[in-house]
Amino acid sequence: MISKILGVGNKIELTRTIASENMEYAKNQNRVFVSQILDIIDDEKLKISMPIEHGKIIPLPVNSRFDACFYTSGGLYQGRITVRDRYKEGQIFVLVVEIASSLQKYQRRQYYRLGCVIDIQYRIISGEEVEEYGKNSNLIIQNEDFYEGTAIDISGGGIRFVSRQKLEKNREIFMILEITYEEQTKIYGLMGRVIISCEARRGHGLYEHRIEFINMQGGVRESLIKYIFEEERRRRKRENSLYEDI
Repeated sequence: MISKILGVGNKIELTRTIASENMEYAKNQNRVFVSQILDIIDDEKLKISMPIEHGKIIPLPVNSRFDACFYTSGGLYQGRITVRDRYKEGQIFVLVVEIASSLQKYQRRQYYRLGCVIDIQYRIISGEEVEEYGKNSNLIIQNEDFYEGTAIDISGGGIRFVSRQKLEKNREIFMILEITYEEQTKIYGLMGRVIISCEARRGHGLYEHRIEFINMQGGVRESLIKYIFEEERRRRKRENSLYEDI
């Protein structure tokens, strides 16, 4: 039973399938749409909200197909869906989607990823420095040997950012980022390991890096996760207000 896995309010990330490659809205291979379950119709169909991007509703075409990642109370599940209908119900823009495959427990990512634009500073550190800076991050904050980058998404488990330097896989780095929420500004000093570093799709001398956090204390991770969910809730509230104005 789908209702034993999914629930109303569950967040969904949708990414295009290869079959959707010729669609205008899916030109960017890495484009991700965020939606939410509004209702469970039966074991095959769901009502979900139309994604909103940059304040605009994205009316995904009928018969388009997507790979879906469902964020549930029991963990992440992955499956494939097909858009079967779309319409406006009251003030809500709705997609009716059909689940076209069985749902599988999804282990690729443990934490919700929030898209962002945050300036960061980072420095490559040696293996000997990892333990030292883990005990006293102020030591490295006082060091002027930093590069600049821009974070484009962040989760409780890692960060993705772009910069003008190519990084070596498995190298450790130290990152400083400033985040403001709940009317407070916090400066995080975070250590991470380079998982992937490659030339950014749009080039211009930029490289994209995927970083896994390491040696992170539980309190720091909890604080970061709290920010991510509070920010996502704030964005969702702002998006929902758009429906009232349409």
